[in-house]
Amino acid sequence: MCENLRNFLSLEKIQEHSTKGQHILHGSKQSNTTVKISEGKDSHNARLSQECEVYNKSFTYPIHLQKHERTHSGEKPYECKQCTKTFSQAGHLRAHERTHSGKKPYECKQCSKTFSCSSHLQRHESIHSGEKPYECKQCSKTFSCSSHL
Repeated sequence: MCENLRNFLSLEKIQEHSTKGQHILHGSKQSNTTVKISEGKDSHNARLSQECEVYNKSFTYPIHLQKHERTHSGEKPYECKQCTKTFSQAGHLRAHERTHSGKKPYECKQCSKTFSCSSHLQRHESIHSGEKPYECKQCSKTFSCSSHL
């Protein structure tokens, strides 16, 4: 990040630094990052938004942009110590490590079945609720899982 931008403490000083209301951050491996100043109803809601220049997608926090940019760069800095598989996000590594340990920390409150991943528990819970949010566009039949379409 530009040291001048990093040192500014208020939105007004950032705006003085950047006459167009944005500042290009240099040094990204894949692309420059545009920081745009967006204001809410009052100055308490003012914030900086980080934008991916490939997709023009905005992120409120720099770390979210950094994670997103890994989809473009292919960077996978998190490595499993048991099988050397690599991941772009630490959470994905933690979920993978449970395949080696056999840990299943997510438990269904209705039937006590356990899962290694929270999304697998959420998918399972639709069995009990009867929720079927995925509808076939050809026959209108509904399913609890998109992969069942």
